[in-house]
Amino acid sequence: MHLMLLSPTEYAKLQELCDLFDNYLAVSAIIAGETPAQVYVDDMNIPTVALLFPWDGHRVYLVGETHNEQLIQEIKRALFSFFSPFKKQGRSYEFLIYYASSLWEPHFSSLCEGMETRVARRQYYGITQVLPRWQEYLPAAWLLRRIDAQLLGEQQLRYLPELIEEVHSESPSVQDFLARKFGYCVQEDHTLLGWCLSEYNHEDRCEVGIETMSQYRKLGVGVITASALIAHALAQGITKIGWHCWKDNEPSSALAIKLGGTLVAEYAVQREFGEGNLLIEWLVDKEQPIRR
Repeated sequence: MHLMLLSPTEYAKLQELCDLFDNYLAVSAIIAGETPAQVYVDDMNIPTVALLFPWDGHRVYLVGETHNEQLIQEIKRALFSFFSPFKKQGRSYEFLIYYASSLWEPHFSSLCEGMETRVARRQYYGITQVLPRWQEYLPAAWLLRRIDAQLLGEQQLRYLPELIEEVHSESPSVQDFLARKFGYCVQEDHTLLGWCLSEYNHEDRCEVGIETMSQYRKLGVGVITASALIAHALAQGITKIGWHCWKDNEPSSALAIKLGGTLVAEYAVQREFGEGNLLIEWLVDKEQPIRR
C-alpha cells in the first residue's frame, strides 16, 4: 500500500473524511483550493486516510484512521521526507501534526521513535460580535491603520519586517494576503505597536492571528487591532471568527474572552522532541463539549 499525491481538482473527495476538522479552517481552505498544499491519500477514488501538508512547512493534518502497518510506515516516510529538509538546514525547527482519531495513538511509538514527549493543551474560541465602543480604547497619539500595500511598502516603519513575517506565516505571499485577507495595526510615530490579521478566509469564516510587540503589551493594543478586524469581518459578511491559542497563554485567552469569544473546544497536544535540530509536535485533538 502506498500514499499517492492527490490532484487539487480532486480535493472535494476529502470533504466527508475531514468533517472532524471543522474547527481548523486551514483544512476547509485547502479542500476549496484557497490554500496551497500537498495532499497524499491511500486511495485515489475513496480515500480513508489523507495527509494534508500546507505550504508553510510547519504542520500536517492527519485525517482518517488505519491499523495497516504498511500504511503506517508509508506515513512515517512521508513525514520525514517532507520535514527532514528543514532539519538539514541546521536550525531549530518544529511542526505540528493535527489528528482527530485516538486510534492513531498506539502507532506514535513507531512514528515518533527516539523522541521525547511532553503534553500541553490548546483552546479554540468562537467570536460572532464586536466589542461595543471599542474605539474608545484608542489614544489620541495612536493611529489605527488598515494593513494594505502602501503600509507594507513603508520601509521606515519599525517592526515592519516582523509584520511581514506574520503575513507570511499564514499566507503564501504578501500578494495573496492583500487579495484574500485583511488586517489592522496600531502605529505611533514610525513604530508599529501591534497588529491583527485574518487567516484562512473561507466563505463566512476566518481565523485570527494577533501580535503585540512586547514593550507595548497591556496597553490595549490587542483590543484595538482585534476589534477593528472583527468589525471589518462582520461588515464583509463573515459571521464566524475562530481564535486558537495555547491554554497557558493567559493573555491571549483573556483577550478572546474580553472580545466576546466563547470557548468552543479544548484539545491536548503531545510535543515530540527529536534529536538534532528537529522538533516535532503532535497535536492530539480531543474536543469536548463545554459544560455550563
